[in-house]
Formats: sequence, C-alpha cells, structure tokens
Amino acid sequence: MNKIILRMRNLLLLLPLLFLISSIPLKAQESNGYSDSTDFQYLIDYRLPDWGYSNFYISSAGFNSNGTYSFIAQESDSPLNRAETEQANFNTNVGFSPRYELYRESELRTFSLDVLSGISTNFSKSKQDDISGSNTNESEGNFNGQSIQSRVSLAHNYYTSENVFFITNLFADIRYRRDNGESEIDGIVVNEETSIGRSLNFTPTLGIGFGRIRNVTPIIRAIRFNERYKALGSNSFSGDEIQNTADTFTRIQGYRRTTDRFQKYFWDDINNGLNGKLDQIGAFDMFYLNDVFDENLGSRFEGYEAAFSVDYIYANRLTKQDDKLNNTETRIFTLNRQASLNFNIDWFRNIDLYNQLSIRGYNRLMLPLEESDTEEWTNQTDIIAEWLWIFADRFTLDTNLQTRYSTRKLKQNTEDKFGVLSSVLRTNLFYFIENKMAINAGVSLAYNGVNREFSDVTITDRRFQWSVNAGISYYFNRNLY
Repeated sequence: MNKIILRMRNLLLLLPLLFLISSIPLKAQESNGYSDSTDFQYLIDYRLPDWGYSNFYISSAGFNSNGTYSFIAQESDSPLNRAETEQANFNTNVGFSPRYELYRESELRTFSLDVLSGISTNFSKSKQDDISGSNTNESEGNFNGQSIQSRVSLAHNYYTSENVFFITNLFADIRYRRDNGESEIDGIVVNEETSIGRSLNFTPTLGIGFGRIRNVTPIIRAIRFNERYKALGSNSFSGDEIQNTADTFTRIQGYRRTTDRFQKYFWDDINNGLNGKLDQIGAFDMFYLNDVFDENLGSRFEGYEAAFSVDYIYANRLTKQDDKLNNTETRIFTLNRQASLNFNIDWFRNIDLYNQLSIRGYNRLMLPLEESDTEEWTNQTDIIAEWLWIFADRFTLDTNLQTRYSTRKLKQNTEDKFGVLSSVLRTNLFYFIENKMAINAGVSLAYNGVNREFSDVTITDRRFQWSVNAGISYYFNRNLY
C-alpha cells in the first residue's frame, strides 16, 4: 500500500512539471503569434457557407500501465470487516484501425459521419494481493485477446429557425472478440478459459434542441493567414477580406476535386477576395503563406446548445466459453432493449485565439424494456469541463475533468440504494510532426466510489487509479471543404 501511495504522490508531482515543460518556449518552433489574441469577435459574428471537412487516418499501437489501490469497508450488525487490495495491471495493445470522419455544416443543417473499422490484439498481466483479516492471498492473471470491430455513427441536426433544430441520429456497432485467460492463486492454476463472442448494438435517436454551436476553425485559419501576411511587412486585411478568405478556405477540397492545378485557381480566388493584395507577393512569400494549412488549430467551436431526445437501444450478445480445466463448454445469449430520455447542454467559448473552454453536461434516464431486467430504471449524469490550449503551431495541450454520478432503482427490494461517483482528470499533449502524422502522450488520475445501502448492510468501495498513455496517428487525408 505504501508503494502505491508513493507512486501516486510522485505522479502528482509530475503533473505540474509536465505543464511547466510544455509552457517553455520551444526554440526550434518558429511561430508568429496573433497580434491581438483577444480579438475574436469574428468568431462570434461569422456565418459560414455550406462547408465541411473529412479525415481518413489509421491509428495503431498503444501502451498503458496503471496501478490501483482499493479499500473496502463493510458495516453491518456483525463486527466491522475490512479488506485491502493492492493491484497492478499492465496492458499492451497493438491494432490496425482505419477511420473516416465527415462533417458538413450550413446555417440550415449540421451533419457528421464517423466510420471506424479495426483489428486489434492485446496482452495484459495483473497481480493482486488480497488481505482479509489475518489471511493474505496472492493472485496472478495472464490474458490475451483479439477483436474485430465495425462502427458507424451518424448525427444530423436540421434547423427550423435560427436557434431551434430537430435531431436525427443513428449508431450501429458490430464486434467479434476472442479472449484467452489463465489465473493463478498462490501459484496454483484455478482458471484456464477461452471465450469467443460477437455483439450487435443499434441505437436510433430523435429529439429537439435549442441554440447553436458553430465550428469556427475556418475563420481562425483566415485570421492566422492574416497574421502571416502582416509578418511580411504588409497591412492587415479588412473585416470583409477576412470573411472572404474564410469562405474560400472552406471550399478548398472542391478545388482539389475539380481542377488539375487546384492551387492556381484557389489562390486566384483568395486574391480576388482580398482585392488583389497578393499581386505583389513573391513566390517565396507565397510558400510562407501556404504553410498556414500545416498549423494545428484544434477543433474550435463557439456557442451553446441544449437538447431533449429519446433513444431506443437494441443490443444482443452471443458468447461461447470453453473451460479447459473442467472440459466444459457454455453458450450464453443476452438480449437488451431499453428506452432512454436524454437531456444535454453544451457550451464552448474561445477566451482568446489560443485558448478554448468548454462545459458539457448530460443526463440520461434509462428504462429497461425486458421483463427479465432486475432494474426499474437507471439514471446517469455526466459533467465534462475541458481546456484546449494551442501554444505553438504544431502543439496542443488538451486537459479535461469528467465527473459521473449514476444511481438505479431495483424492481424488488425497493429500499436498497445504489450510487456510483467517479471522476477522471486527463491531460494529453499532441505534436503534429507534419500535417500527416501526430504523436501524443498523456497522464490521467481517476477516482471511483461505489456506495450500496441495503436494509441491514452498507458497503463502500473507493478506488484511486493513475495511468500513462502514448500513441501515434497517421492521416492519409486531412481535407477541408
């Protein structure tokens, strides 16, 4: 236990150091900043044309290492029972996951499509020491698994007026997974099992919303273009010229698809929108202006939305388990159907051109539709606060705090109470080596508390967990419409 506490203390000391290192100016990073980073009125006033973007990329390879300390206290009419658990988990995941993202936006509608397919293999090892009274048990587990996944997520908002819209969403997910596991207690193999399963999830959504959140990344890119232009010793663009530049940026993919030498026509239209200000720019300076596309600006939004919606959730799973020790085979089929009533509110604010704050809140009341379900209802509330910091052309720091509280009511034993409170603090540093490749590294701290109150027993389970992660992504296309 002392070792786990010492590790957590060292990690807490590491977090401020990470923020300090990330804030030190990078000598090798050349960047011309915003002349006035607080001038973001363009983000509030701008109305984008029919525009969008698409990304196609592959993510692979990952590593995660974490440790957990658990303290469980049980209070009842019998003497106080206490149990302590020290646990260490190590997990490595290697996979191949192509992903395609499409986003379109206009004043009339917003549309997004997210398609993911993946093949992955993971290896994990766990060690656990359980202390209960005067007894101590040591257990160890080795696991490996392979999985195949296909997922489609579609979201569509149609605006009937400036700030009222209808929601039509669809989510579908199909997975196949094979797992092999072996467990030992005090050096004796107690479990050796192979599990093969496939699952299907299908969720349509209907709802109504109020407000509007706009993706303002193109107007920020136009402002960055203006700053590069001023760095060449020229005067600033006018407000209308910045608006015209943003409009043309949103259509660059159309130029790529319809012309062989798209930059000739693209820059000609940019120049027309700027009233000929690029006529006197030399070839070398044009290369410098063109580098605005390689800057990582993050996903930038502005505004708020509140929405009410209804989900229908259908999920089934078929699993075959082979117990090699007992030479038995078990097949399990589960079917889950439920309706859920949802309320969510999202708020995004760019406090300046480098920093974006957001707060998102969700509440979901789930009503099971199967007679075999033991729960009458389940309620879950999530609050997420996030800070996005763009502190250099190719560097972003994303920090968020997520808190979740869930409770439920059983069909029987209505006096029983069940509540789960969890919080996760994450920070991730992203570095775009080039516009095709990005690497990231991050740390997280998590708390999970479970409280169960029965008629004569109260059980509390509290867990603290830390984790370190790293990854790499390669983008085949990062297209802006």
